[in-house]
Amino acid sequence: MKALDTIRQHDPQLADQIVGRHGFLLDSMLPRLIQIDRLMPVVIRCNACRMTVAVQDVQHVCDIITEHAELKAKAENVELAGDWVRDISLA
Repeated sequence: MKALDTIRQHDPQLADQIVGRHGFLLDSMLPRLIQIDRLMPVVIRCNACRMTVAVQDVQHVCDIITEHAELKAKAENVELAGDWVRDISLA
C-alpha cells in the first residue's frame, strides 16, 4: 500500500496505529495525514455510498453529509433521515 509506505516514512508511529486499526482512521489522525500528503486518497463510507476524497477534504465532505441529514430530518419532522458517515479508511 503506497499511502501506508509514505506515512511510515514520515511518522512510523502513526503508520503502526493505522495498521492496528486495519486501515481505518480516527478524526485525530487527519491533521497529521494532511501534513504528510494533503492529496492522499481516503475512502468515506456512508450508509448508501462510498466515495474517495483527498484527506484535506474529509472534514468538509463529512460536514456536508451530516448537515444534509439534519436538514432532511427537520423537513420530514423525524429524528433521523438521510445518510451518515460510517467510517473513513485509507484508499
